[in-house]
Amino acid sequence: MGVIVGTFTTLQVALALFGGALGDRMSRRYLLLVTDATAMMITALLALATAAGQVSFLLLLVVAAGLGVTSALSLPSLGPLIGELVPRHELQNANALDSATFSLMTLVGPALGGFIVSYSIAVAFGFDALTFLLSFLAMLLMRRIRSSISFQRVRYQDLIAGFKYIGQRPWLKWLIAVSIAANVACIAPFYVLLPLRIANLHLSASIYGLALAAQGASSVLASASLAYLRRVRQTGALLFVSMAGPGVACLLLAVAHSLVTIVCAGAVMGVNVYAVTLINYLLQRYVAPDYQSRVTSILLVGSLVFLPAAYAGMGILASYLPAPLVLAAGGMVLLLVCAVALGSPAGRGLQGLDQESQAEVL
Repeated sequence: MGVIVGTFTTLQVALALFGGALGDRMSRRYLLLVTDATAMMITALLALATAAGQVSFLLLLVVAAGLGVTSALSLPSLGPLIGELVPRHELQNANALDSATFSLMTLVGPALGGFIVSYSIAVAFGFDALTFLLSFLAMLLMRRIRSSISFQRVRYQDLIAGFKYIGQRPWLKWLIAVSIAANVACIAPFYVLLPLRIANLHLSASIYGLALAAQGASSVLASASLAYLRRVRQTGALLFVSMAGPGVACLLLAVAHSLVTIVCAGAVMGVNVYAVTLINYLLQRYVAPDYQSRVTSILLVGSLVFLPAAYAGMGILASYLPAPLVLAAGGMVLLLVCAVALGSPAGRGLQGLDQESQAEVL
């Protein structure tokens, strides 16, 4: 299982930058049509093999590799596609709807998946293939966004250009730095040490599910509330304060002494969806269209490349240090990084600016 998951993650990270460059050099709609069709065929093959009783380790490895490649090529273009489909004044609502839908599916999906698996594993894989088919059909029905499809070869210089673009914009550098800090210092410790804290407090294992349910519910509510704001004001403050959410969640988990505190920590972690929604909005609104997929891929790689090591490191660290100490230290580190980012020129530049002046400054 570890080899299969590792294969998927390795290819996803290794090819994400290439996927970002590809998304900036051709029609993103066409690229997503190809990746959806490929993923549909791969999962359909797995469903048929499962139904026939012909599943092998090699087949699972090939499926993981194929889905890792399609994920790497498609993820950097999903956010920018929203920016191409939706008028600029509707971007905030569109991203809020996207985040709310995703959060809702994280609540409903596992329950639905478990129900289908209890009936038939082959049917579950077939249902997964069906979701890719529906995505393919929806993409097919979309209006054409970029009429010209360029099949120009992605060059090494195209990858470097994405890093140079970020290097010239301090707010993007801070965005990536805070995202990495959140993943390493808080998100990894929270999910690794949450079961341990529940056990230390002599609470039942069901509390773990309750905390995750609170996280999912707060994510949906936070996304929905963002859609009701006419427009984002104090963008820098709202962005970096919401990115500090995992830090507050870790501090709550560190001092937790009851069921209520554990559930509150999960709910606060869910509010982090504000940050995800605002990041997508800012990238679509203020990054040049021909760089959006590359910037998204760099942000994605920056988040993913450190996360597996952070999960492993937190497990080892918890063997030598008390879990509350690890959680509190991680929470304080993230709060400090967010405070510095908010007080930096880039952070101050994001604050208090209306949308028109932001377009000029950023």
